[in-house]
Amino acid sequence: MSLRSINRSLGAGIATGVLLAAVQSVWAADTGAVQGVVSDASGKPVAGAFVKLKNDQKRLTFMVISREQGRFEAKDLPPGQYRVQGVAGENQSEWFSNVTVAAGGEDAKVGLLLTGKRGPSLAPAWPQRVPEAQVDNAPKDESGLPEGPGRQLVAERCVSCHDLQRVVVKRSDRDDWNHTVGRMRTRMTVASIPDLTPAETTAVVNYLSEKFPLMQPYDANSRMPRTVLTGKAVNYRAVQYELVNNHAEPHDVAVDPNGNPWVAERAGKLGRLDAKTLQFVEIDTPPGPAAADRQSLGNPQIGSNGVLWVPDGPNGRWLSYDTTAAKFVSYAWPRGKGNAGGNSMAIHPDGTIWATGGGGEARQLNPATGEFKFFPAPATKVRKSPGAYGMAVAGDGSVWFAEDEADLMARVDPIGAKIRLASRNRL
Repeated sequence: MSLRSINRSLGAGIATGVLLAAVQSVWAADTGAVQGVVSDASGKPVAGAFVKLKNDQKRLTFMVISREQGRFEAKDLPPGQYRVQGVAGENQSEWFSNVTVAAGGEDAKVGLLLTGKRGPSLAPAWPQRVPEAQVDNAPKDESGLPEGPGRQLVAERCVSCHDLQRVVVKRSDRDDWNHTVGRMRTRMTVASIPDLTPAETTAVVNYLSEKFPLMQPYDANSRMPRTVLTGKAVNYRAVQYELVNNHAEPHDVAVDPNGNPWVAERAGKLGRLDAKTLQFVEIDTPPGPAAADRQSLGNPQIGSNGVLWVPDGPNGRWLSYDTTAAKFVSYAWPRGKGNAGGNSMAIHPDGTIWATGGGGEARQLNPATGEFKFFPAPATKVRKSPGAYGMAVAGDGSVWFAEDEADLMARVDPIGAKIRLASRNRL
């Protein structure tokens, strides 16, 4: 799980099933603290070590860095029982269990000895994938599929939206493969591609889980830095919340004007982490034509007015949600315009909502009228689709987006709303 700084006091990031969020401090009698010292096996203090404090009941993990003389202090912790572990260099401590944090009480004391060896450092890779260095050499056609029952079905049906390289580089257990095939079926439904039958689904899951199993159990410390931190790098605290649904697939994070992070789950729910109480809640979207196992929300954006926007492809609509009034508004997708789902959204200063989709176009919604407009880019490269992914609004009101499948960028100019090709740089 990677960390990225998103405010002055917290590093944060997103990974499947886990939310790392910027969190405001909760002061005074509502919280407690843990302090202690990290030492190596010989008893020598270790500065710059990672210290994890995990509250299993609240599904929260805090991480701070030890300072001079190996001392650390984790403040503003919600009351409860914690487990604490230190990690530095090639070593780690055992989990120090049953650490009680009391609201407004005396700080809990912990001593951590780095007596255990860390697992091997893993090469950079996406979760449950082979190392990135091996991906480029993986076959993109059926030559990468081992023989066995279900092989031909995978070769024929798992290329609806991508090549087979995406399949052969994945390594997962049966539960995750079952989920992955279910998400594939969702995208097939949205794209009006014939769905798999129950028997075909079972055959595909059986084949994939047998031929591409999980390579090794997940080790949360396997990709953490092997060198201790120094200087300003020690001045941060990370707070991680583990989602209840391990198949939630949070797409992106957006933060409301009150500092609360929100996620749009591909499982079809909105999630909100209260930045003060660290309580996480899920909000069901309004019912639509898509079945419960065919939901998929896209990239969320929140405006200065606190209104969240998100595309809802399987249900053929875009949704707005007033985070203050707790009210949804649905905007039906025009017929004949493909999939309502999208990759990125942006809120324009003029109040219109923009997004990218599966094709090489920018999409615009005027919330006041409910009217959608579409701006196709002049795709000049011979590809199945130029694609359209990341999007941003410039200071002059122009809208930029990346055509990821064609190595191009494009923009919609504010005057006349025309597409102008911005660059042809090879990425």
